[in-house]
Amino acid sequence: MNNLIKYLNVKTVYENMIITSYLRKLIFFFLFIPLIGYSQKGEKYYKSGDERFLLNDFNGAISYYNRTIESNPKHIKAHKNRAIAKYIIKDYNGSLEDYYKLLELSPTDGDAYYNRGVLKEKLHDSTGALKDYHKSIELNTKYADMSYTNIGVYKTKIKDYKGSIADFSKAIELNPTYVIAYSNRGFSNFFIKNYRGAIIDLNRAIELDSTNANVYYFRGLSKGHINDHREAILDFNKSLELNSTYWKVYFDRGVSEIATEAFSDAIVDFSKTIEINPNYSDAYYNRGLLKQRLFDYNGSITDITRSIELESNKAESYFYRGYSKEKLKDNNGAIADYTKALEINPQYIQVYYKRGTLKSNTIKDNKLDHKGALADFNKAIEIDPMNSDAYLQRGNFKYLNANFNEAIIDFSKAIELDTNNDLAYLVRGLSKIYNNQKEGACLDFNKALKLKNAKAESLIIEHCK
Repeated sequence: MNNLIKYLNVKTVYENMIITSYLRKLIFFFLFIPLIGYSQKGEKYYKSGDERFLLNDFNGAISYYNRTIESNPKHIKAHKNRAIAKYIIKDYNGSLEDYYKLLELSPTDGDAYYNRGVLKEKLHDSTGALKDYHKSIELNTKYADMSYTNIGVYKTKIKDYKGSIADFSKAIELNPTYVIAYSNRGFSNFFIKNYRGAIIDLNRAIELDSTNANVYYFRGLSKGHINDHREAILDFNKSLELNSTYWKVYFDRGVSEIATEAFSDAIVDFSKTIEINPNYSDAYYNRGLLKQRLFDYNGSITDITRSIELESNKAESYFYRGYSKEKLKDNNGAIADYTKALEINPQYIQVYYKRGTLKSNTIKDNKLDHKGALADFNKAIEIDPMNSDAYLQRGNFKYLNANFNEAIIDFSKAIELDTNNDLAYLVRGLSKIYNNQKEGACLDFNKALKLKNAKAESLIIEHCK
């Protein structure tokens, strides 16, 4: 029963939300010094606009900047500060218009290209934004590190992670203390499964800023992927200290707790995940599997049923719910679930084993369904004729039905495919006992004993002394 969900799919859940969240602020290069040659009246309006701006009266500031520009349409600083004020009040189109005008007046203003790029991105013009970021770099803006970073963020959106890493690296080269670039490069390294590289970058990001919950989360995920689960849990703990509402962190901490066999803690975390996000099917599924592992089969069925209600196309859910039903002696219910699992995934070989075994012990049309059972075991072998366990299962079925010659053939094939299959040796030995092949049986029992089969010694004492 080891089919627990490993980790949340952070590419789809986190990519856009986390990586881009740091990067959407205009640079406030607020300007106060009046330009020589501007009219005295225009400068008075401009100064009044600045005063309103500093009082957070952005609409009032815009009104005065409007008058300044009416008085002097080439007043660069009024255009700049009005663009910022419009951005703050979320008049993004108006702000963008000001940057277009500003760049007509001052076409080498690299900072303005950067800010216009941010606005274009906010207005979903990624192509235009990239052109502006590249232009800002070309003009040697002091914000080139931010331009490279935003270009890198765009590349993560189109899943060009290696390209994004190159851009984040360039940003770091320009600004070795730029925490956002380290964080984002760490995230991109995570997405290309360079977990150790991600940890190095996220370590540096934490050195520079230890208050970002998402950085601890991704470092915890990276540690989990290299099986350092105890350290992963510490990072998830820190992430939750900083933001206790992240259901994703509770979920992934639960996964690492399973790896450290802290099953009760994992159940608590999956329960917390469900409390925050009651529609996350994998949390019910994982909690259901843990309850199954702890022999709470009714609780397991309840959780996996809820998981199926939320996500009905996962064969594993039906398989494990069927297993719990089987443990509760609900054979017909279990067979129904195994059948549903096979409808979803006809190649699910383990389900054929389980359903075949149940059919051989379940009454159908007033008799045991041996025909259906054998068909399931045959299908498992058809799917994977090189699978040792498939022959073991069919051989066991034949052994239980006293078909010892054919059972021996299947066990021999299982051993041919896996010479360490101790159970195949053991039951082949029993088949040989019933087939009056004592010498061969004892050889098989001794081989099973060497492979540390717990029942082999008693069989040797009973049949071979």
